[in-house]
Amino acid sequence: MVFQPNHQSSLPTIFPEHAADLEKSNISVQFVLSQGVFSADRVGIASILGKQPHPDVKSALVFDYGRDFYRMKVFPSYKGFDGTVRYLQRKGSGSRFYIPLAMKDIVATPKSPFRIAEGEKKCLAACERGIPTIAIAGLWNWRENRRPMEDLDKIDWADRMVTLVPDSDVWAPGKEDLLVPVYSLGLELTFRGADVEYVILPLGIVI
Repeated sequence: MVFQPNHQSSLPTIFPEHAADLEKSNISVQFVLSQGVFSADRVGIASILGKQPHPDVKSALVFDYGRDFYRMKVFPSYKGFDGTVRYLQRKGSGSRFYIPLAMKDIVATPKSPFRIAEGEKKCLAACERGIPTIAIAGLWNWRENRRPMEDLDKIDWADRMVTLVPDSDVWAPGKEDLLVPVYSLGLELTFRGADVEYVILPLGIVI
């Protein structure tokens, strides 16, 4: 799929409201641009989705996963059938690991340790600070059609230390059901030969 990041320029850009959102998460515009992140207007969003976005959506911050796979944070978010919609991707595009460009060599190197965060922005914030991190889009997004996604087969997990860093809300009292996908991923990686540990973030941390 070929498209312009926005209809105003062929060069990747970050819109001011997206830059402000990144700043709140302590992520620099320069870094995200170096990792292939860009802003898209409604024309660019429609090109990625293969259809027009919701009428309320004005723009999106786009995360390029490679191999014609994109996820985007929409601005503004809007009310959908199942609640507030903050992120979109093309229908039927499945699940992938988000592996920033800075992480390609580390992921390809056997036994090199890294973290798996929940969400692209947490991943980028960590990478910018020199913490090797890749991401899944959501707690169950390491699966596709109820089976482990194909991206798991593309990484050598043997004797690799992998630290899982889910959002802080999974550890909140009464949210024990959210731990099921976290520990399920841990078991899957252990089965594939990884050494798995978990990080418990303080409650209330949001990126």
